[in-house]
Amino acid sequence: MERDLARVDTLMAQILILARLESGLSSGTRECVNFTQLVEEIVADGNFEAQALGKSVKPESDRTAWYLKMPIPHALRSACENIVRNAIRFSPPRRQSRGQSRHQW
Repeated sequence: MERDLARVDTLMAQILILARLESGLSSGTRECVNFTQLVEEIVADGNFEAQALGKSVKPESDRTAWYLKMPIPHALRSACENIVRNAIRFSPPRRQSRGQSRHQW
């Protein structure tokens, strides 16, 4: 029960952050985030978790660094981690997923 309450609390905090961002009420400070490095770190962590399940996640990058100015960098990290975890969770056994950071205009 406590675990569920903690998850609901976290989700509510994330919804409030999103609402502030969408309404323009977030703080004016933004942090510069190396998105390419962020994805590579998350994929490496994900690969460690995937190996326990007989799966793998490999980075696929041309090593071009993409920088983003984010008001809430941990929200970007959390979103990317969720994508990688879902790729691991829903991929068949003995399958390799690829994590790629690519900029599209």
